[in-house]
Amino acid sequence: MIISESNGGELPPKKPQVAVCVGVIDVGESYGIEPNKDPKLGPVGARLCPPHPQAEDQRPKQKVRFIFESGEKMDDGRPFRLTDQYNVTLHEKGKLKPFLDSWQIKLVKVEGGVDLEASCVGKTALVSVTHDVRGERTWANISTIMPSDQELRPTGDFDKTDYIKNCQESYAERNK
Repeated sequence: MIISESNGGELPPKKPQVAVCVGVIDVGESYGIEPNKDPKLGPVGARLCPPHPQAEDQRPKQKVRFIFESGEKMDDGRPFRLTDQYNVTLHEKGKLKPFLDSWQIKLVKVEGGVDLEASCVGKTALVSVTHDVRGERTWANISTIMPSDQELRPTGDFDKTDYIKNCQESYAERNK
């Protein structure tokens, strides 16, 4: 999982830290991708994201992004924002189920499936952040997630509508 340096270039500290989930985003929606209409491509109604150019499996997939606010603060006093993204599958071989299981999230079941937003937003976690150097850039990654006994409340600064709008603009610009 890569944490964007859009927060001004500051990376969250390389250590375990308490974080609270402030958003669960359908990545396809955030990119402005229209819902799928062809059952041969995948679930009808899902917003299927194109694969990474170097991915082994080149089929489009439904993806979900979790957004956390860290208890650690940037120099200007705002919390670091951490993100993690997964293919939408609760299969044992996928990465989403082990992520939710290690966080010990109780899934909220609704008609038609699981409501990840209701299950995760507002829940605290203990995340271990590592730094990886790739070329001239350093990336911060969440290497592990566990439940946390500490309470951390969202600041209220995260606006899902603005986030999706910014993602759509960035995705459109990238695909020009």
